[in-house]
Amino acid sequence: MRDNAVMNPHDGFPGPDERLNSAIPPVAMMSGREVDFYLPVVCTDRGQHKETRLTAAIREMNGELHMPNALEAFSPPMGKEATPGSMMSRGAYTFICPRCSRTPQIKAARWWELVRRHAVVGAQVLDVSLID
Repeated sequence: MRDNAVMNPHDGFPGPDERLNSAIPPVAMMSGREVDFYLPVVCTDRGQHKETRLTAAIREMNGELHMPNALEAFSPPMGKEATPGSMMSRGAYTFICPRCSRTPQIKAARWWELVRRHAVVGAQVLDVSLID
């Protein structure tokens, strides 16, 4: 089991079935279902290369948060399962850009707060290369 005591990703988000920002309409997915928000996560190496999509932060209408492409373009916090020398961290997301050598690590609590802030204002993308 992962060490989930690091943080609850739902901190700062409204409860299930409540919208993050009711002024921004839900996003219709290709499957036809609606989500509260769909925020593409990209890397541009601080504007040095074309936008490369790594994943997306998604909040379902029931409040569930998730990101597809785990272990392809990013590694979630792995708690005690993380081993030294791997691309995995105990308490941070590690993003892996296939276009540049950038592999930013962002603590889980900070990551979901950044996602929430970007989503609440209707940002079109979140560029991990711009996060310090």
